Amino acid sequence: MKISRLITAASSSVLLLPNVALAATGGGKLPWSSALSTLRDDLTGPTAFSIAVVAAFAAILAYSFSHEMSGWVKAILLVTILMSALTGIVNIAAALGITGAVFTPGDAIVTGGSF
Repeated sequence: MKISRLITAASSSVLLLPNVALAATGGGKLPWSSALSTLRDDLTGPTAFSIAVVAAFAAILAYSFSHEMSGWVKAILLVTILMSALTGIVNIAAALGITGAVFTPGDAIVTGGSF
């Protein structure tokens, strides 16, 4: 009986105080954040883009003459083409002026959300 009253009181307080956030605010730096940022910058930088272009060109050229190659070599070439495209697309999108989604506090007012 006491447990059900405790559960009722806890759920009532949660329902009556919806503006109280129990999560932490801020977002401190985690120990691996700088390493992941460095890795991201290395994978999307100019050197990685140059390597991706050369690898894509070589893989497409090899795949065009792959009628005598076995199936697993063709699969490796396709994976190389795919990885080159994924590595290079960031720089290609930046060159075309395509950016990611950017949300401003004004968007929250229009959509009724909150930041």
